[in-house]
Amino acid sequence: MSPQSWPHSAARSRAFWGILFIAFTVAAVYCAASLRWTVLIRKPIQFGLPFGAAVYLVMTYLVLPLSAVPKSPFSLGLFLNGILGHALFVGLPIALYARTFIKPLPLLGSGVSNAAPDLNLCVTRYV
Repeated sequence: MSPQSWPHSAARSRAFWGILFIAFTVAAVYCAASLRWTVLIRKPIQFGLPFGAAVYLVMTYLVLPLSAVPKSPFSLGLFLNGILGHALFVGLPIALYARTFIKPLPLLGSGVSNAAPDLNLCVTRYV
């Protein structure tokens, strides 16, 4: 690697890890919310698409203005592309993942017990 290319590769690496951190944070928010509101798991398309659009709106109108990115003029085509892209390629896959792998917590007092096994039973079994 030449000395001139090092700053560019470091900047790309920081950008990659930053985007990865944001993606995992967004997915964690949806998964945590789906533990509380099980309708997010039961209807992933109806809630995943608006979630992706909301992610775009928060990133565009809250996060980016607080960063050092220069402000650009509004473009309807870019706006619609961002909304549809985030809805289809961010919100929907996260919602489908949550439906596949997240098991909802039981409601308090419901009598349904699909939570973790009783720790006392586990201790007495092996002691």
